[in-house]
Amino acid sequence: MYKFKKILKVLPKFSLSISVALCVFLIICYTYRFDTCSAITIFPVWFWILPGFIITGIGFINIKKRYVILVVMLWVLFVVLFADETKGMVRVFFKPTGQENSLRIVSLNCNGGSYKAASEVIGYDPDIVLLQETPSRKEVMQLTKKLFGEEGAFVWGVDNTIIVKGSIRSASENEKKLQPYSVQAHVQLCSGIRLEVVSLRLNPPSIRLDIWSTDCWKSHMRERRKKRSQISEIKEELNSISSEIPILIGGDFNAPAGDAIFFILQPRFHDVFVEGGRGWGNTIMNDIPVHRYDQIWASKHFKAYNVNARKTQHSDHRIVIADLMLK
Repeated sequence: MYKFKKILKVLPKFSLSISVALCVFLIICYTYRFDTCSAITIFPVWFWILPGFIITGIGFINIKKRYVILVVMLWVLFVVLFADETKGMVRVFFKPTGQENSLRIVSLNCNGGSYKAASEVIGYDPDIVLLQETPSRKEVMQLTKKLFGEEGAFVWGVDNTIIVKGSIRSASENEKKLQPYSVQAHVQLCSGIRLEVVSLRLNPPSIRLDIWSTDCWKSHMRERRKKRSQISEIKEELNSISSEIPILIGGDFNAPAGDAIFFILQPRFHDVFVEGGRGWGNTIMNDIPVHRYDQIWASKHFKAYNVNARKTQHSDHRIVIADLMLK
């Protein structure tokens, strides 16, 4: 009985210390996104609040409540500051301001080449369409005509497609080099705007969640490094493009928002959802979206004023719709 009382006296203090240490550890992981921590940051930030609250809750047994409340506040602050979803949910309460001379870019993973999935872009009146897990060339041609008639054009790749209202010319040398995970093209829209566009689908992520296993940590670290290599190669090709030319990069990055691979794109490019996202921007999975794998990044020439993700009927991803203003 004496030992049990002693445990009850020590356990709350120990659990509270563990809770604070875990929160600090997570803050470091999500701030710096080390490759060795990939198995941790593959989870959305808000995932950790439940175990954090459970561990903290033990402190209510035999600790002054104000200390427990302070630790709870630390967890809430961590989620609010680091969760990708925070800004988008706050912007829901503010109506977007329509802009003249704006562009609408739509990006969608077509679920293994489903033409039905790709056809869902028609209802969003886009200027530029980025497809991943693209349908066949013949089906893309049909979709282009349905979208833009004789004004439409496209560049088709093994896994990616770009469709535009205007003219398009493949960056053929780059296309051969970057296949199958990227397609790059020079675009002139009917509005007269000239820009460079990239549609991509990076290496699929590791699906291992057994973080108690060292093999799981190694698997996530290998996948991070593969994607870093791919995005670095794309960035290297874009470095040859004049800084005066607007550039759009979009598609299925197969990585959670804020991942270290996106550090490579900064500061030349910015995540348009961070700038103008509204609502729950996560795209995967379609029915229960916990991650924002599908993203659009833009050069400094663009300002995003309305970006959101919508549920689809025929894809396992949600569709991304971005309204951008050319500065």
